[in-house]
Amino acid sequence: MFCENCGNQLNEEDRFCQKCGARVPEQGELPVYSNSGGTERQRPGNSGGRGKVIAAVSVAAVLLIAAAAAVFLFVLPGGQEKETSEKTAEEEVQKEDDSSRDDVLEAEEDPGMQIGEGAESSREGQTADGGGSTDAVRQYRGTPTGLFKDGEEVYMMDFDISASSVLVMQGYNYEVNNLTDLDTSTCWSEGAPGDGTNETLLYTGETEEPVSGLAILPGYTKSKDLYDKNCAPAMIRVECGGRTFNYSFSRSDVSFDGGNMLDNMIYIDFGETILADECKVTITDVSGGSMEDCCISEMFLYS
Repeated sequence: MFCENCGNQLNEEDRFCQKCGARVPEQGELPVYSNSGGTERQRPGNSGGRGKVIAAVSVAAVLLIAAAAAVFLFVLPGGQEKETSEKTAEEEVQKEDDSSRDDVLEAEEDPGMQIGEGAESSREGQTADGGGSTDAVRQYRGTPTGLFKDGEEVYMMDFDISASSVLVMQGYNYEVNNLTDLDTSTCWSEGAPGDGTNETLLYTGETEEPVSGLAILPGYTKSKDLYDKNCAPAMIRVECGGRTFNYSFSRSDVSFDGGNMLDNMIYIDFGETILADECKVTITDVSGGSMEDCCISEMFLYS
């Protein structure tokens, strides 16, 4: 057996080299080389190569953990943000589609509603059916009267009224406003000499209004006695919107058999809706009574 440090021959019982003093390794102990070129002994399992492997594995593990953290912090948030943005865009489109469908449904429920900017629910801009005019018709129906013609309520159009003459008697009112008060105990009476033939009533408005006809209750209908004593129109001429209508009456058209006297209202239907801001009614004939004054209890343009 020789010294591994200097090569000196050793005895089996030697524990140190008698020449260089190096420790003699026991059986099974591995040599370790020192920085000076000599050897030192290491116990089994304390290999330097294994430490390097462990160190390399540790570095790789740290790198893998760092890479995973980078993916989580930078890659995933971006993807989630993109996904969220796409979902937000889809939700906005869905909201617009739902809003459009709501507008369409609302328009279907309300035919007078138009979809789009500037839409209005009124009927301005529509033309009168058969009115002979292409001008716009305002959505104006006048004042409800509570009277019905052919199952539909009659609306009194708002016109100013003037007369060629008015009967003036102290304590009595025969002015033209009695023609539109829906009170059969009042009347307009002309005040010219004679029986009232050729006397006129003029209806004027600030703007053109749709007119369907003229409603009239001829005579003084406060009582049958007053009706019989006073004259009533037997024929009138109506000039409205460039058209002329002639209508004749009979005293039997008015009944005093009971009920509401307004049920005797006569409706002169023009047969079309006319746009007019002026209408003239002329008494062309009368039916006589014991007094020459010609009276009309109610008379107004209607729609």
